[in-house]
Amino acid sequence: MATLAAAMTLAAANGCTAGAGDGPLSAGESHSTVCVGYTKEMIFTLGHVTLTNEGRHDIVITDAELIEPKNLELIGAVALPEPSGGAVGIGADDGWPPNHHTNPKVGSPADLAFWAKRQAIPGATVKAGNDDLLAIGVKAGGRGSMNGVRLTYTADGKRYQADTTAKLKVRPKCGGGFDSEDDE
Repeated sequence: MATLAAAMTLAAANGCTAGAGDGPLSAGESHSTVCVGYTKEMIFTLGHVTLTNEGRHDIVITDAELIEPKNLELIGAVALPEPSGGAVGIGADDGWPPNHHTNPKVGSPADLAFWAKRQAIPGATVKAGNDDLLAIGVKAGGRGSMNGVRLTYTADGKRYQADTTAKLKVRPKCGGGFDSEDDE
């Protein structure tokens, strides 16, 4: 089976906009749409969103939910530190947890060590001034879509929400532009 990364198309929109929210957490630097090609029901990992704590206090993520999901289910969410020591960040990968970061037969020792540093959501902490990465596990029952991930979190005793700017489309065939009839 070809890896999911090979079946993915990423289309970034012009300009940079922080994730929608009213608190110190920025959840994505630019709007983007990811298209994942499928042939049947599948489970995969997406991990292309940077979480930036722009505040003076640590934040604790208490919930993650898909925004306007159609035929998609969130099956897991974690926060990870920025990759280092030769580890590769998670873009798109087969399965949940991600095969290339958990299977020693296909993942490098650095990638396995990177995944071992994950923090489950709910309960993940992003330190003040730090950048972490959001990785989610998604189950698709075929064609589907979502308009991002809504994160609920606390900082300095207050509750906030932040929405990622990354959208997802699951289609039988990706490519050809996102304004085609198949991509609606």
